[in-house]
Amino acid sequence: MVGLGPDLYVFAKETMFQVALVVFVFGVVYRLFRFLVFWRKVVKAEARSRGAGKRIAGFFKTFLDPIIEAFKNQPLEGLVGLLALHLIGLIPLIFLMDQHIESFNEILPKIGGLSYGVLAPLSVPLGLTEAVTAVQQGLTITSSWGPLIIVLNGDVLATLALIAIGYKIGVKLMERGRGIQHIRIGDFLALILLAGIILFGFIAAHHLWSGSGYWTALGIHILLAEILLMALPFTKFWHFVFGYWYGKLHEWYDLRVTKGAT
Repeated sequence: MVGLGPDLYVFAKETMFQVALVVFVFGVVYRLFRFLVFWRKVVKAEARSRGAGKRIAGFFKTFLDPIIEAFKNQPLEGLVGLLALHLIGLIPLIFLMDQHIESFNEILPKIGGLSYGVLAPLSVPLGLTEAVTAVQQGLTITSSWGPLIIVLNGDVLATLALIAIGYKIGVKLMERGRGIQHIRIGDFLALILLAGIILFGFIAAHHLWSGSGYWTALGIHILLAEILLMALPFTKFWHFVFGYWYGKLHEWYDLRVTKGAT
């Protein structure tokens, strides 16, 4: 495999990262500005007194209710889309894989004296072979997951995420074929982008492209991740980054704190 070599990697890691960060920050400021400009104060009902315990329980219930409803009403979608793709697949793969922890620890600033490296005890190993060897030898590597690293490792998580992405693309193709209006080309592009990030990360992690091909795969992996970072504020990804969490916090405060809903 003739690759673009280290130059692509250096470009992605240094030059393009700066561009992606600027675009992302601009997009976040833009979306928050629009949110504040078009925000309208909601008339509140008279507040009901509730204890701190009930407010805390209501906080967790607000976030758990839609997950429970998803598994009740659409169990396959909940299993594949929510569990396999996000909770077990993408979230630990992105934020807890040991190489990613090292990278984030390098580029993210410390907050309150703590760096991203504080998550190192929760790291998951890169590959299944490494995990199996560690368990056979009675080791835990640097992770607190113990024998669970047989499942919580880059290979298994990437495979789960890719299967889930394939399922989501198939479902959207069927829905689009039935003329459902909310299915857009951008939805497919977002899923394909995620698949590309995972695929090239896998290729680089296992050195499937020899020589300069390794740096090419790693550079493409980083470039695609930076494209995703730039796209976050301008696509449906923003809903997951901000809209969903703000909406749920708003729901918790309005319904369970202010109105005293159960």
